[in-house]
Amino acid sequence: MTAAHTVRPTRDQVLKNLVIANRVLAAYEVVDGWGHVSARDPDDADSFIMSAVRAPALVRERDLVAIRVGDGEPPAQIKASVERHIHAGIYRSRKDVTAVVHCHAEALIPFGVAGVPLRPLAHTDAFLIDGCPIWEIRAATYRDTMLVDTAELGDSLAATLAQAPIALMRGHGATIVGASIHEAVYRAIYARHAALVDLAGRSLGTVRYLSTDEARSAADSTVKTFDRTWELWSTQHGATSL
Repeated sequence: MTAAHTVRPTRDQVLKNLVIANRVLAAYEVVDGWGHVSARDPDDADSFIMSAVRAPALVRERDLVAIRVGDGEPPAQIKASVERHIHAGIYRSRKDVTAVVHCHAEALIPFGVAGVPLRPLAHTDAFLIDGCPIWEIRAATYRDTMLVDTAELGDSLAATLAQAPIALMRGHGATIVGASIHEAVYRAIYARHAALVDLAGRSLGTVRYLSTDEARSAADSTVKTFDRTWELWSTQHGATSL
């Protein structure tokens, strides 16, 4: 395991890494004007931290707010993203998760609307062997907006995600989780990569996915590289300016 997984970050480190994560995810076109990333508060397991309402590429530490896991609500008078319930629902159900990414990446949406789960094609996206369920909002309630803006919908999404690293959301996007900010960001970037490679491969013919054994072995190896990719991405996208 990497240092990112074995050393518990301080709250200041989490705040800094959330700002970096927003920038990195925007740079890699996982998020654009929409989308968000959160982290469990290391000083309070019953709270998580995310940007209030700002576009990811513009997020600064002053834009981050703490939200209660129990009901998905921020402190009184604090404005927060309506889809904070995505994060709250997952943190309630997954004690192993300390970071969540929600995105509308263009490459991921076709798989959700076609009912085709993502599968690992390359060693970098081997984590997909642990599942990629598709959440259907109509199964929970009918919402014209398609937004996960209630605790009920957050719990429904979390139930579909179960123990998987990612859930596609039909007509909406995807939600990705990790045991650290590093892992969640890595998975989000390489879920998009997997979708692009899969779509390109299908245009050429029948694609050959990783076997279960190949994927398990590759996933065990890849987890050791999170610090390497994080160092690159954070350096490229503003860590030195924070």
